[in-house]
Amino acid sequence: MEGIGIYSRMAVQRGGKSMILAYLAGKYTAGPTFINIEIANTTAMRLWQQGFAVICPHTNMANFEKESSTPYEAFMEGCLEMVRRCDVIFMLPDWEQSPGATKERELAIELRIPILYINT
Repeated sequence: MEGIGIYSRMAVQRGGKSMILAYLAGKYTAGPTFINIEIANTTAMRLWQQGFAVICPHTNMANFEKESSTPYEAFMEGCLEMVRRCDVIFMLPDWEQSPGATKERELAIELRIPILYINT
């Protein structure tokens, strides 16, 4: 989680009045889904501990693909809407393996939302 120091300090300095809203993007179905969810969940908790308000779609929609008839496109559009509302986006390791995370990153670039890459 190196390289997020300035954002972490900004999040803490806001003192809970107006937290930085962070979106966590990464692979979900590429590889074992349960491992991807666990990695995202652990990372989200660490970001919360550093003072961010975190949107983690991995845990927000965990296993929906098994239990819902909602099409992938609807989930993806919902995720893109969450990205639009964020102050910063964090990319999980191996995000490149995910078409969804790639779309989220492209949107963040288009909207000039800062993107930070998590190595571990």
